Amino acid sequence: MPSMNIPSSLRILLVDDEPFIRRVTVQVLKPLGISGVLEAENGADAKNILAQNDVDVLITDIQMPRMNGLELVKQIRLGKTGAKPDLRTIVVTSFSTMEVVTASLALDVNGFLVKPISAEDAAGKIGVAIQEQMSLRRREDYLSVDTDLQSLAQAAAEESKKTDASMVRKEEDQAIREAGGRELPLEQLEPGMHLLEDIDSVSGLTLISAGQKLTESLINRINELKKVIAASVVRVS
Repeated sequence: MPSMNIPSSLRILLVDDEPFIRRVTVQVLKPLGISGVLEAENGADAKNILAQNDVDVLITDIQMPRMNGLELVKQIRLGKTGAKPDLRTIVVTSFSTMEVVTASLALDVNGFLVKPISAEDAAGKIGVAIQEQMSLRRREDYLSVDTDLQSLAQAAAEESKKTDASMVRKEEDQAIREAGGRELPLEQLEPGMHLLEDIDSVSGLTLISAGQKLTESLINRINELKKVIAASVVRVS
C-alpha cells in the first residue's frame, strides 16, 4: 500500500478505551510502515504519555472515561500536556454527532476518522494532517470551547427547538447581502478569505461561525465535511 509520503519514523499516540479497537487500529496502521505507535485508554493516561514522549500525531476516540477526547485536545492546545500545542490531532467520531464535530473544529483538529478505520482512510488523513499549515488561535478561544459531552448534546437539542429560527435566518441573510462579498463553492475556498455567513450542518447546527478567517487547516476540514454541510456555496470576502 502506498505510504502517502508518511515517514516510517512517525510516532503516533492512539487513544481509545476499548483494547480491541486499539489492537485493530494498530494492525490497520502497520501496512503504512508506521512502527512507533503508543497506546492510551483515556485522555488522562494520554496526558501522562505526552509528558514523557515525543509524538507527531494523536488519534483519539471521543467517548472515554476520566477524560474524553475533546478535553484531551483542548488540554493540548492550551499547552497543558507537555506536547506542542500544535500537535496534529485526528479524532475518531461519527458525523451523526454534529455538536462534537463543531467542538472539534473550534479546537482546530487536523482530521476526522470514522470507525471501522481503513488503512486507506488512515493514510489519507495522517498524510494531510502532517503536511497542512496550522495557525493556532488565542488561548482564550480554546478556553471557551465546551468539551463536556452531555452539555454539548443538551445545547444542540435546545438549538434545534428554537421556533424563531426562520426569522433569525432571514435577518442573517439580510445582513449577509449588506456585507457584500461573493459566493464561492466550498472547493474554491482559499486561505486568507473571511467567512461572511455561517456554515451549517444539514441538521441546522452551526459548524463554523461567520467572521472567521479561513486557514489551510479549516478549509481541509470543510472539504472533509462536505457531505454533512447544508450548502455547497458560501459567501466570503
